[in-house]
Amino acid sequence: MKLTFESDFVESAVFLAIRQNEAEGSGGSAKQWHTQRDKIYAVKDTQSRAKAFRELDEEWFIRLGLRQRFDSLLNVFPILEDTSLVIRIRRALSRKDEGSELYIQGKVKTNLIKFQTVRLFEADYLEKFLHHEWLRVSDMLDPVFQYSPHAALSGASELEDNLIRDRYRLLWEFYVSIRLLKMGFRILTSLTRQKQLMDRAFSKWTAEAREKILWEIANQKHQTQSDFLKLAKDEKLMVPLGQGGLLCPLCHFTSFDPADLSFQQNPMVIEEIKRDHPNWNIDWGICQNCFDLYQSKPRVAV
Repeated sequence: MKLTFESDFVESAVFLAIRQNEAEGSGGSAKQWHTQRDKIYAVKDTQSRAKAFRELDEEWFIRLGLRQRFDSLLNVFPILEDTSLVIRIRRALSRKDEGSELYIQGKVKTNLIKFQTVRLFEADYLEKFLHHEWLRVSDMLDPVFQYSPHAALSGASELEDNLIRDRYRLLWEFYVSIRLLKMGFRILTSLTRQKQLMDRAFSKWTAEAREKILWEIANQKHQTQSDFLKLAKDEKLMVPLGQGGLLCPLCHFTSFDPADLSFQQNPMVIEEIKRDHPNWNIDWGICQNCFDLYQSKPRVAV
């Protein structure tokens, strides 16, 4: 495994560390850094000067103990010692750009991690963030997890795919968090907050069903990507509204608002639906949007 830092990240991290030392009254090292840096400005050749600045930043990145913080956190995850893996740390310019991805090209795997350098000085944020991201990457590299970057969501529409993707992400996040807690580490998002988000995402499940799933994730030894995708898809997404599911048999979109056909007083609407969809059965149900569309057609209006 090779751990690398992009020059912008190293430069920014060293600058912030020096500034913090000055604020805390540790002026000795800061003064030395400024002296060395001022000498480089005297170098006339542009390329040589830029190289000297990079080398100074890299030297002080180690002297200030910044590099060591990453090395110590990496030791927690043996699977990341893979010699074909490159971990690249990049500076993120905003909170929304922070995150981690795994790229595979041939035999080379690259884990790109982006976060704001100011995070290095926010209490224990670095530890929480990297533990979380590196356990997630460990899952991707572990054959037991059976990860595929191109796993099919298999939704009937883009809306459904988004729902499956959000649910899948929440389940995996919980799986990562629960294992970090068992390892004695702190987590970025509390389990209470994660459970609130899952209650919303799986709102059509009973509270007992949600608790059962979370218990199984927390207590089973291994989970796989396909396990989470199956849960995220939810059989109700494929079952018609009239049969207790969430699928409108006409537009094929997920719906939480089925039309109540039991009190329908206009049989012409039903006849019009059957004319366009001869295989449709009233027992299959219909979403309110589709029903309103047919009800508004001039030829069936009362």
